[in-house]
Amino acid sequence: MAQQGGRRLSTVKGSGERMPDEVERVTVSLIPKASKILNELHAETKMSKTDITNRALILYGFITEQLEAGAELRLHNPETGQSAPVVLL
Repeated sequence: MAQQGGRRLSTVKGSGERMPDEVERVTVSLIPKASKILNELHAETKMSKTDITNRALILYGFITEQLEAGAELRLHNPETGQSAPVVLL
């Protein structure tokens, strides 16, 4: 078991990745669209559903912080040069 930044880490079985020993386990009910996307990402990336969910939450938190700080989220198509704002509801 390794330590990083004062937190003990252990290896996630089968993944080789390290995760904190202290984790919060939750049970969630996904709407069909979210479940479909999670399963597709799991199949395409071979990442665990836990890893995908953790990354999604971290990204959502980062985007929310940036928007609250006045940043604007936009998608840009380099082929057309067009960009459009992305609105999170």
